Amino acid sequence: MPHYCGYNSIDFMIRYLVKTNYDILIVGGGLIGQLAALACAKIGNLSIALIDGRDILNSEIYEQDGRAFALSPSSVRLLNHLKIETDNLSQPIQDMLITDGEIGEENAWRLHFNSSSIPHDKIAEMIESRLLSVATLNRLKTESAITVIAPHFISDLIHDDSGVSGIVAGKKITADLLIAADGAGSPIRKAAGILYEGRSYNQKSLVTTIAHSLPHEGLAVQRFLPGGPLAILPLIDQRSQIVWSDTSRAIEAACNLTENDFLTELNHRIGGHLGDISLIAPRQNYGLALQIAQSVTAKRLALIGDAAHVIHPMAGQGLNLGLRDIAALYDVLKDARSVGRDIGGAALENYASWRKTDVTALAAATDGLSYLYNPANGPLSRPASKALAHLRRAGLSAINESEFLKTILMSEAAGVGNLQPSLLT
Repeated sequence: MPHYCGYNSIDFMIRYLVKTNYDILIVGGGLIGQLAALACAKIGNLSIALIDGRDILNSEIYEQDGRAFALSPSSVRLLNHLKIETDNLSQPIQDMLITDGEIGEENAWRLHFNSSSIPHDKIAEMIESRLLSVATLNRLKTESAITVIAPHFISDLIHDDSGVSGIVAGKKITADLLIAADGAGSPIRKAAGILYEGRSYNQKSLVTTIAHSLPHEGLAVQRFLPGGPLAILPLIDQRSQIVWSDTSRAIEAACNLTENDFLTELNHRIGGHLGDISLIAPRQNYGLALQIAQSVTAKRLALIGDAAHVIHPMAGQGLNLGLRDIAALYDVLKDARSVGRDIGGAALENYASWRKTDVTALAAATDGLSYLYNPANGPLSRPASKALAHLRRAGLSAINESEFLKTILMSEAAGVGNLQPSLLT
């Protein structure tokens, strides 16, 4: 069983039940941080401390998270390697429909994918954040190599050639490697002086969950509308997640509608293929931005997840990108450990170079799609915007007619490709 140090711990427990020297220190105990801890534990003969200011061992804190994730087949394989089963918690996506047109337009341009386009029986798996978080937490509680120190904050953090050190609950702890999984605003990234490149999209996403009278048949729908994309993503138990992106003003207005008015507007945008709909979760909203760290490493430091990169959610790849960070770091650390090299030393250069191409390519693709479908955010005139609309619709049509292009696109989205880290295979 892992060691726990929580808010009800006394100094005696801090001194005698919690180690003070670790191989790896992970700051940020959200989903990415917990999964990173499990991956590091899988390497073997490593001691890991996981620190978070929240009471992350209390499963109730995850119930308020209304998000859901589209797990690529490679991400599902990573979870399976870490002994986290998702089959009974997730809804397979068998088909995907992308449309481009006005709200209610009968002849919107369409692009259709199904699982036959990739060498798997499904495009992705939709799973609610709260379910995946609890499943991960339950697995974490069985891992003896991980010490969970929460809710506690770390201060006086130093990472240099000599090692990593910090103060937790008045006691100094040390490690060979620091992993920052502390989110988009990452205090560790800032303290390390690592800058990021990016911009605000001046948009927000409204996230909620609906129940519906007609089955979704495992179909995910992405409607590109004038204000921004609307995603309708299938969940278990005849429910769907809604991710509605638009200007900040439009999303704030939608959040303030009465429930009946909101459902009327939403059903108009959905198009009615789900029958009668009802709201079964609160409406939550999130600001949208592009944020890519200029480096994912520093001395004895590796950034993962949102601490390293935040991309537009339209492609549903944010969590998958973070899981690929974990998989790459796992291989790098495992290889270093196997030959007796310092896990906080030159091995991190391999992690940085491995992740750079993947992150840069996906960030450019999602940013390009955002601009392509929301030219109002850019310098184009209205006539040029109309020309761009014709161009992108011609592109959709061309892809829709080519099984070869569909296979390439879906294989990339599914995480099927060359040079995959071992946890993704």
